[in-house]
Amino acid sequence: MPPKSTGKEKGVDKEEVLQAVVIAESFNQRFAPLTANKPRCLLPMCNAPLLDWTFESLSVAGVHEVFVMCQSHFESIEQAIQKSKWSQSASPLKIHAMKLPTSTQSFGDALRFVDSQSIITNDFVLVSGDMVCNVKIDEMVKAHKARRKLDHEVIMTVLVKEAAVGHRTRPKGETAIFTLDAESRQLLHYEGVPAVPKVSNATISRALLKEAELDIRYDLIDCGIDVCSVDVPIIFSDNFHENDLRRDFVTDVLTSEILGKKIYCHFADDGYAARVRDSMTYAAVSRDILGRWCFPLVPDDNHPGGHQYEHLPGNRYLAKDKVVLSRNCKIGNNTLIGPGSRLNDTARVEGSVLGENCTIEGGAMIRNSYLWNNVHIGAGCIIKESILGAGVILETGTVVERGCLIGEGVVVKAHSRVIEFSRIAKRNGDQGLGDGDGGYLLDDATQQEEDPDSDEDADPFESAANLRYLRLGGIGKEESESETEADDSGSEGETNVHPAFDPMELDRDPWCSLKWQDEFGREAYQTLKRGVDEHLDVDNVALELTTLRMASNADPGRLKVMVVAFMLEQIKIVEGNVAGQKKAAMDVVERWGELVASICRGEMIQALWRLQQLCSLSAYQSVFGAVVSACYMEEVINEDTIKKWHALPESKGAEGSNMNKLWKIGQSMLAALAQDSDDEESEEEEDEDESEEEASADENPAPKAKSGNPPTGAKAPPPKSEEEEDDDEDDDDEDDEEEEE
Repeated sequence: MPPKSTGKEKGVDKEEVLQAVVIAESFNQRFAPLTANKPRCLLPMCNAPLLDWTFESLSVAGVHEVFVMCQSHFESIEQAIQKSKWSQSASPLKIHAMKLPTSTQSFGDALRFVDSQSIITNDFVLVSGDMVCNVKIDEMVKAHKARRKLDHEVIMTVLVKEAAVGHRTRPKGETAIFTLDAESRQLLHYEGVPAVPKVSNATISRALLKEAELDIRYDLIDCGIDVCSVDVPIIFSDNFHENDLRRDFVTDVLTSEILGKKIYCHFADDGYAARVRDSMTYAAVSRDILGRWCFPLVPDDNHPGGHQYEHLPGNRYLAKDKVVLSRNCKIGNNTLIGPGSRLNDTARVEGSVLGENCTIEGGAMIRNSYLWNNVHIGAGCIIKESILGAGVILETGTVVERGCLIGEGVVVKAHSRVIEFSRIAKRNGDQGLGDGDGGYLLDDATQQEEDPDSDEDADPFESAANLRYLRLGGIGKEESESETEADDSGSEGETNVHPAFDPMELDRDPWCSLKWQDEFGREAYQTLKRGVDEHLDVDNVALELTTLRMASNADPGRLKVMVVAFMLEQIKIVEGNVAGQKKAAMDVVERWGELVASICRGEMIQALWRLQQLCSLSAYQSVFGAVVSACYMEEVINEDTIKKWHALPESKGAEGSNMNKLWKIGQSMLAALAQDSDDEESEEEEDEDESEEEASADENPAPKAKSGNPPTGAKAPPPKSEEEEDDDEDDDDEDDEEEEE
């Protein structure tokens, strides 16, 4: 046990010491099996342990003394602290690691232990060991202390930040309603909101509604950072039923007339603060670090892991120590490559983080994934939105679908396919996953069916249905979720969601190519969307789509329809402005026409027919002519393609139908092209005639007259008399005067 704080370390007066309590236990299994051999607080985030990011954040905030509370893997946490820069004499933090009793089962138990140790001497900062923050917490502490001077019943200040519903660090599965006093920002009511079961109404007492003005907010991120008085651990000790800091403690304080305590909210107008609560927020915070939202906490400066990185355009970070990149490998935006890692020929990594000493063989593609130290990826492997623990080996041709968590040391056999949202752990004696081993595929809590007879008092936030909204890769399309989404979206969800590919439906309505929610449909559409959002090179998008289609064994015709529909969808409809519509079409075709030509190579006649079909079934009917013209001008199609499309029986359609109207537009275009061709031929013939005359003249030149004499055989004009010459001069003078007038 560490000595009780005296508040005099390093010459700091007791009144100035700012203490922090870090609860390094998660009390859930959201990261299993990645937490089988290490606690969540030591999981790497952009190649530095989460706990180091937390310490860095507290150091920036001016904290002097830190108490780390942990139970499982205590020795690992203690060793990590001793080996880190925080144990050095020059460290701004004095850190104590304290082991929680084996009976500790909740956040409340941990704070009851804090109270029993009498280590807190003043107002303190309370956080979890999975925080990333650059907010000036010291200003929040000053505001809290100022309130405490005026009102000793103030016991807590909660840090919140405004964010739109659906913000990536505010997942749908764990949100809350805050009811505040509009002027003072005192918290009057708190209500946690899971995704399942669906919550449609907030339960607010009538007494609160009598307040002068309430501010009911559902657009706030709970940053998981609190400034607490010494009363908070004491209240936990007095109330053993309180386990969760928000849903139990805060709710009880706000509704208890006996306690009479007050809680306030502090709004972070600037800066970044988020907790890594689950695999979804793990990916979100990683992207925010790479996107430099956490500055000055960025990989190339103040990196908690101590590595040195070079920051390149597109937020690409390369370690300065022994990174080997082949000439033909591809590193996309928002990517970090750790020390000692190697990318071989044609390997592709984008939107991902590679740990130390990772090897990516040729032809492998890694997208939006997180690989920890010493991972080996075989040739031709594909990894999508997943986390791979240290020492994982994927043999040649393995495909890892989205949302997978693969534990430390797992070996996946060649040409295996890991289905989406799988959780795989290594078990002693297993040789690898694949070829029928069955291996060590864990039961994912998010895949389990709900037991109707289960305990009604169970935490709804940890239910299988709700955890689907807190995992990397999205909620998926299980049957139970589809029903939930249909309830949320009403009839629109029923008409717009197409769960699986149906070739017959594609013929009836090619627009459904953008709406199918099977694996390939989602991945291909997201690839196209990312191409637009991140301004990716068309060649890279085409290569990625082709690789995805081959890996998914998808119908080639389906992808062709999809890219045509997607290009058309990007064109803005300009009503009543022909020139504006032509420009809108040309802008999109200039950008994406090459992609259509690449994917539909050799089948542009069919692609043009699909374009006609797409336009005939939508508001894009008025755009058809402008799109075809733009495609012709950009050489996506030629006149021969238009002629062959026009000759197709199915392109003509029934008389008076939309297809027939568009067919007639094509007919007019062909007539105009034919006229232009005739004009060009006439001009060419005239040019040829003139060329022949000039050539004939060159071959038979006329004889030249010498000394001004006329040619032989020609009669010289008679000489003019002096009167005639004078008249000519007078006429010239009159002409000059008229021109001047």
